[in-house]
Amino acid sequence: RNLPPFPTRRSSDLLYSVGVIQAAIEVHKFKINPTPSNATVLIDGQQRTNNEAYFAPTTVIPWSVSATGYETKTGQLPMGYTDYTMDVTLVAATYTLSVSPTSREFDYDEYSSSDGKSISITSNQSWTISVPTGFAISRSTSGSGNATFNVYPTSYNSGTTNKTGTLTITGNDSQFVNVQLTQKALILTIDPTELNVSASGG
Repeated sequence: RNLPPFPTRRSSDLLYSVGVIQAAIEVHKFKINPTPSNATVLIDGQQRTNNEAYFAPTTVIPWSVSATGYETKTGQLPMGYTDYTMDVTLVAATYTLSVSPTSREFDYDEYSSSDGKSISITSNQSWTISVPTGFAISRSTSGSGNATFNVYPTSYNSGTTNKTGTLTITGNDSQFVNVQLTQKALILTIDPTELNVSASGG
């Protein structure tokens, strides 16, 4: 038998149907209010205008809030069925800075990078190194976190007194540690210590 004709829809009907489907997709606003207010806020890995974004319910949203001088906070939040605003207050970071050893000694003829002796920094902050005249180090004078480098004299010490200097490592919170450096003086010894000369008549 003959089948009835397939129903047709006008383009306006299709557009209306799409609009209805889109309207049925439920989303809600997730917003973070950070303290301090200039903190960097990431929502789902991105910085968002006004620190807010829209998500469908049950979406798990990773977030983080960070600022210089504060401990970073991170977390994940499952989006609910209503808008949600979260207050995040950062706490001041506790910085550490330790250096080992705090003194290094060199012989008078140790004066090149191959004669370097190691110094280790243990820290959770950025820092700078101040190097005294007559000494050098095997790395740049700024860094962060843990590091190990060598220090060494830059010239032979032919003098009669020790060459000394203070290497200072300063953290960004103004903590500092001094390392005392010494290059020994050249010491001449004469052996034997006594010299007998016989006199001849004339």
